[in-house]
Amino acid sequence: MENKEPVFRKKRASSLPNPTAAYRLFYRRYLVRIQRIHLISDDEINVVGIASTGDKQFDKDLLQEWIWTYMTPVVMVEMHLKGADLIIDDPKQSVEIYNTIVEHLSDWDKELKFSLNYNNPPTDDLIVFDEFAERLWHVAKHYVKQERETVSLFKALSAIGNQNNRALTRKIAKLEPENLVDLSKKSHDPFRDSILSYDKTRGRNS
Repeated sequence: MENKEPVFRKKRASSLPNPTAAYRLFYRRYLVRIQRIHLISDDEINVVGIASTGDKQFDKDLLQEWIWTYMTPVVMVEMHLKGADLIIDDPKQSVEIYNTIVEHLSDWDKELKFSLNYNNPPTDDLIVFDEFAERLWHVAKHYVKQERETVSLFKALSAIGNQNNRALTRKIAKLEPENLVDLSKKSHDPFRDSILSYDKTRGRNS
């Protein structure tokens, strides 16, 4: 996969400590667990081959052994393309990875809709990112806290800063909020339709 930034984000691509989503996808690493065989490239197999101990069963077990390694989200997506399963060491980090992918897709979605400066977006890569995000959401959603759909009265009163409202504020804080959204029951909102729509308007075969 090639690291392509939307034009309007390009200047921030390496603007640390606030890099773009694309920068984080290609350069931020996470500890994951994956079977050894998936880390051996096809080129390596074709040129060097696979070392053997002479014991076929032992060699097979060795290749299927689960090992720990650091991996960028882009490499995770490439492993997903190969059909490999992987386990994120800290499952809570799945939320961060998911949000980064969605931010990247959102950046490109805006680019495709509103910019005339980019003629060759990586649409195939974006679709794969979207598919992986959907798969990742099944893990991430269990670590996302519930969120309010609207601004709560409690927050509004706090903003007023009126000391006379403190007692009322404490009472409201104890109430069970009615407008919470249980994100664990929501599904991933795909970007595929928007991306494919862009392809069709440009005459590409989708």
